[in-house]
Amino acid sequence: MNSPKLIHIILFSLLITIFHCESLSANLEMQVFPAYNNYHKQSKWLSLYIELKNTSGNFDGKLVVESQSANNNLIYSTQISIFGNTKKAKYLYVYPEASQTLISVKLKDKQDKSIIEKNMRFDVISSDARLVTFIKQVEDAQRPFISNDDGQLYFSTISAEKLPDEWKGYDPVNAIFLGNISLNSISDKKEKALVNWLYNGGTLIVSGGINAQRFDDTFVEKLLPVEISGTQIVDSIKSLNIYKSKMVVSSSRLR
Repeated sequence: MNSPKLIHIILFSLLITIFHCESLSANLEMQVFPAYNNYHKQSKWLSLYIELKNTSGNFDGKLVVESQSANNNLIYSTQISIFGNTKKAKYLYVYPEASQTLISVKLKDKQDKSIIEKNMRFDVISSDARLVTFIKQVEDAQRPFISNDDGQLYFSTISAEKLPDEWKGYDPVNAIFLGNISLNSISDKKEKALVNWLYNGGTLIVSGGINAQRFDDTFVEKLLPVEISGTQIVDSIKSLNIYKSKMVVSSSRLR
């Protein structure tokens, strides 16, 4: 039978351990990436991809996004915990006012004290503009530049890793171009978000080529209006003339 003294010692040791774990000082880093190379369309949702890296200790608190303007001060927050040497990624979606170009992202502890704070600027484009985004395995650091005569067509890239996990993350986008990426790198939740956006009027452009078989048994295959039976290598572009009666050529702009 255990003596009361021994039980008290064990309980005291457990209390010390618990207190020590809760009081460990976390060493945190935070990076914030507005989606689509910092383009934001007026009157649309703005997607923020936030990466947290912890090299020691534990943290339990919240992520807060403050969207301030002359008329409103909107606050979005979500609870977050990160323990030990680990990384965590989180998407937050905010709805800035039309003319707003600056938001504040804060990491706060349970006492509402700011641990890290970053101000993020983004480029506002007209709600009538067209934004085309290329999904790539690795996101381009610089915006892809393709000239257009009216300044209303914009191009951006996003990595498969940073794809939104809710359909409203695609709100500012008119069309998505799916590049030569591994579809296995897109999680089920992100697949669902993309498909929901498509069924709400989004446009997906798919590149086939010699790697078209990569769509077999994937969510993309179910969306395609054709059945892929194989691939054929042509000697030159002129070889495509045999298909010209089946091709639809339009001079209208992307909508």
